[in-house]
Amino acid sequence: MKRLSALFAVALLLQIGCGDGKGTPKCQDGVCDAGGQDGGSGSCTSSECGPAPGAPSHPCWDGTIAGPVCERNDQGQCGYHMRSCPPRTDAGTDGGADADAGGCPVCENGQVCNTATGECVDCVTDAECGDNASCDPGTLTCACDDGFHDCEGTCSDDTSTDTCGDRCTPCPTDPNGDATCETGMCGISCRAPYVFDDTSMSCVECAADDDCTDPAASTCDGGTCVACADSTDCAHLTGTPVCDGGTCVECTPADASECNGNSCDPSNNTCTTTPVGSVSACQPCVADSECTADHACVPMMYDAMARSTAFCLPMANPDCQAPYATKVTRTSVSGAMDDYCTLNESIQTCEAFFDYGSSCADAADCGAAGLDDGLCEPIDFDVAGCTLPCTTSDECPSNSIGCGLGGDFCGSY
Repeated sequence: MKRLSALFAVALLLQIGCGDGKGTPKCQDGVCDAGGQDGGSGSCTSSECGPAPGAPSHPCWDGTIAGPVCERNDQGQCGYHMRSCPPRTDAGTDGGADADAGGCPVCENGQVCNTATGECVDCVTDAECGDNASCDPGTLTCACDDGFHDCEGTCSDDTSTDTCGDRCTPCPTDPNGDATCETGMCGISCRAPYVFDDTSMSCVECAADDDCTDPAASTCDGGTCVACADSTDCAHLTGTPVCDGGTCVECTPADASECNGNSCDPSNNTCTTTPVGSVSACQPCVADSECTADHACVPMMYDAMARSTAFCLPMANPDCQAPYATKVTRTSVSGAMDDYCTLNESIQTCEAFFDYGSSCADAADCGAAGLDDGLCEPIDFDVAGCTLPCTTSDECPSNSIGCGLGGDFCGSY
């Protein structure tokens, strides 16, 4: 009888030891069943509790585990609930010198106290994380918001040229451009007229010939526009496809293909409106190609002074014929040095020669403007007309009666 009484007493103590203040748990075979209350009995399985929450478990100061726990509630239903760590008791009721508020230890290195666990953590709320960062509730660590990345504890803008992409140093710069940050990659936007060179990764004057638009520097060499070496260096330019002495021009005496059958003025390398081979002897010209066959455009003199205008003159073959009876050796405007046949340039001009016979009131109506080269006299047994001085009849136009019959001018009588 005494043995039965002792066994009953032990069983009663075990049953009392299972109480947690929430109900009346059962004690079966010496093990407390937390779910042994009204509405259900026995411990819960993971399949009864369903999918586990994403929050992690972590140890508490007293060795217990905090986090999601699968167990039966007061109504006997299985499910997960969050178990917190108990308040610290090892620091004393007033916290002590090495404790923070709530019984937490004094945290260092910028950490804060998690009062739920009594541990020092990086953060509990977003406020501890600073600008552009949030507190991860699972790890209680600060993480940079989307569009930002960590640079030595500061969340930096992914789109800033100072911290582009995942960089923590500024993007490279260039004296002729500005740093850019696009899709997380550094770049350089070159200021006009500079262009970006993929090889040197810098802003240069040119990366290809197409970047060189100055006729005097039309080809790209090592990032710099330089003078043309031949016409291929001018091919990308409109209107100046020919290389002449390092400069791209419209035409040259040797290449007037752009002139559509007209001559090329060698003084400025531009096309004229004068058809090739259309200008006869003693007529003004600007290029050899304008003159008729066996003629060239030659600078002339008058009274020992150089004329500003050149004229087509016949080439000596080998001698000269009237009225161009004087042989001279000169270089044409297009660069051809040869013997040419001309007038008596000491007293005659082409203008006065071709004015012969024109009506006049006085000498000012005859010859070149500003020169005292023409005369207004009775000629060829007729009334006054324009004429010019002469020394022999070979110097006079073929339609005059000659020189010196009545004076030293053509057509005198």
